[in-house]
This record gives sequence, structure tokens and C-alpha cells, in this order.
Amino acid sequence: MTRREIQEKVAGYPRDARPSAFERMFERDKEMLRDLGIPLITEDAAHPEDVGYRIDHASYSLGDVRLTPEEFSLVTIATSLWRETSVESLSHRALTKLRTGYHGQEDLQLLTGVVPSLRDVSGAYEPVVTALAGGRSLRFTYRSAHSGSLRLRTVDPWRLVLRDGNWYLVGRDVDVDQPRVFKLSRIAGRVQVLGPPGSVDIPEVCDVDALMGAARGPSSVAVVGVRPGSAPRLVARSTRVDQPVVDGFLTFECLWHGEAQLVEELAAYGDGVVVLSPPVLRDAVIAKLVGVTRVVGSQEGERRG
Repeated sequence: MTRREIQEKVAGYPRDARPSAFERMFERDKEMLRDLGIPLITEDAAHPEDVGYRIDHASYSLGDVRLTPEEFSLVTIATSLWRETSVESLSHRALTKLRTGYHGQEDLQLLTGVVPSLRDVSGAYEPVVTALAGGRSLRFTYRSAHSGSLRLRTVDPWRLVLRDGNWYLVGRDVDVDQPRVFKLSRIAGRVQVLGPPGSVDIPEVCDVDALMGAARGPSSVAVVGVRPGSAPRLVARSTRVDQPVVDGFLTFECLWHGEAQLVEELAAYGDGVVVLSPPVLRDAVIAKLVGVTRVVGSQEGERRG
């Protein structure tokens, strides 16, 4: 289509727009197409008014890619992890291509509430991904979870792991020549990517669960009752068990490593979740709710006063 045909036939372009206004809109839309990864081909002509524009579907098509509604929703969630990073535009392009060939339901109730619960990635995320992709080492300053002290670490990265909304780097600590786990949010300052590509031998087999378990300390099984439709994030990482609780509740088991994060999460679900065991977790959640109630009551009293 020529410029004139685009202005007359494409929705969104006013037919009576001034040439300068149309030009600004047209350039904006061309830039948007490029950002989405959609190739816009220009067909030269003897006269500028006859120059044509078309989308090259052959280079844009993905072929026969078929996703179930669940798969499409999971891809959408995965794409959200790249927001505010240098690869955001690339992930957005990929999702746009998948969406063009997808005709199913895009907003599953099953996954409602999952995306907002994902924590923002730290500044260490991108260099870690870069090092893993290129088989290169990393150097960074790391804050100990026990003492809070800072120490310079050199690590050969093996895996990047997401656990309970937090990112962890699994790799070989070069200084002690032992596998270690590093929480990305405890990395302080700039992360350096070292060595030539392929200089790190990443093992094909790595028992991530064993390493994560050793790094996080002993765990206990938490048993909770969940009201149907509540706590989707908790349900997604828990196991359903056949144990009666209260009428209208379902029973689930999940691992608890003593983190305050689970206490805060369970308290945030309010009456949608009831903690059955262990007692220490139940008491911690109750204490959290009581504390919140006191704060809200105090604020309400101040407003009335």
C-alpha cells in the first residue's frame, strides 16, 4: 500500500489529517512495527507518492506452532520476567509472534494472581544470564546471610534457579573449589563477566535441589488449608493431600525452610488460608496478623482523634 492508500484505508489515520500530522503518525507506527520485530518492506517507485509498504509475512511467520491455553499463559508469565531489562523488547517480539498464531483463551483463572507475585529481578540478573549463555566466569561482592559481611567472590556459573519468587545462582566457587548457591538479591554492586566465551565447563548434570537444600538449611513440611480460588501462587508450588480440614477448604503440603517470606505470604491471604502445622509456623502467622490488626486499629484511632 502507498502512503495515500494507508491514510485512506487503514483505521486510525484521519483522512483529512495534514501531511505533517500524517507523517508523524506514520513514522510512529513504523517504529512500533520495528520494535515488535515485524519487517516492513519498502517498494521503491519512480515517484515518492507511489512508494509502497508491505509486511513480509514469509520472514515473520513462525510456522505451525500450536500452544494450549495453559502453555500460552505460562509463556506470557515468563515474558513478564524480562520487564525493565535490556531484553524486554526481544521477549515482547517473541510473545507477539506467538500471539498472531494463537486463537485460544488468554486469561486463565488458573493463573490469576501469579504474575504480580513474581519479584523484580536484581541488577545481577542480566550479567548472570550473559555469563551462563557464553560459558564465562563471574566476579561480584556478596553479602553473607549469616554475618552480613561482604566478600569478593569468583564463580563459575552452572544454573540460574527460581525458588519461592527469588533468583539463585548455582555454581563453583573458584576460591574454595566447591559448588555453592548465591541469592541474587545479596549481590552488592557491579557484577563482572570474566574470561573468553566457553572458558567455563558447565556440567550437564547438576543436582540443583540437593545444593539448594543444603544452602537453605533443614526444611519442614507445612500443612495448610486453602479456600478454593484463594492463594494461587501457594497452590501452584504445593501438593494436594487427602486430609479433611474445614468445610469448604482443601489441604495442601509445601516445604518451609523457616523463611519469614512464607509467614508474610500466608498472612496476606487472610481468611483464604488456615495453617495446620507446624505449630511454630501457625503461631508466626497469627502473630503477624495480630500485629497488622494493632497497627490498623492504631491508625484508625488517630484518624478519628
